[in-house]
Amino acid sequence: FKDSRISDFAPYAFAHLFEDCTQLIIAPNLPPYLTVGCYESMFKGCINLTNTPDLPATTLTDYCYKSMFEGCMSLTTMPKLAATTLTKGCYESMFEGCTNIKQMPKLAATQLTENCYSRMFKGCVNLEGEVELQAVPLEFGCYNEMFDGCPKINFIRAMFITPVNDIYDSNNWPYTYNWVKNVAPTGTFIKNINAQWDCVGVHGVPTGWNVIYKHPLDSNYTPLCFESTGTTKIQFKTTRT
Repeated sequence: FKDSRISDFAPYAFAHLFEDCTQLIIAPNLPPYLTVGCYESMFKGCINLTNTPDLPATTLTDYCYKSMFEGCMSLTTMPKLAATTLTKGCYESMFEGCTNIKQMPKLAATQLTENCYSRMFKGCVNLEGEVELQAVPLEFGCYNEMFDGCPKINFIRAMFITPVNDIYDSNNWPYTYNWVKNVAPTGTFIKNINAQWDCVGVHGVPTGWNVIYKHPLDSNYTPLCFESTGTTKIQFKTTRT
């Protein structure tokens, strides 16, 4: 891969290349050039893989990293995800089933695309740290099952205002289907002060979590409102810090 350029390989060129190679421990370095689906499932099922290559691309392609490390149970860390421009399915199931990764990575994107983060961390039972999701509008399937089965996740800052609800079926999975199913039983959810949605449960704010309302852009203001997802609600006066 050392001298590869984007013109050197076709879409899906390395898809499934090392899939289920259970003896693979060290991943090779990869070029920072992407094509559609180029690394899809590349290391899927490599249960003894202990490191990940750097992923420096800031602009992605459709499905480029889909399921790239799915089921890599020996991984404990993730690469820096530098992309600010996402594409369809780019991170879908990327770390699904990586049961030993521990630290939540920074997700820098503010504009989402269809299924971009769907199932990205599903089943990451040891994943912890603060989740920061800056995007205001959602796109179809963007957060579906994103943290399903992550019992150590207990802090989410999600600035979206797109309405979500608890009515989902096999034909209606718009944005956040089961996105916080089986996360920690208590935690803190930072919500956009302009959000009008009030869904509580696996498709919205996790049941049992406290909610703090905050403006997404002005960090000089303290939270405008604090409430429990139970029956109590406490108002705070807005002040500058």
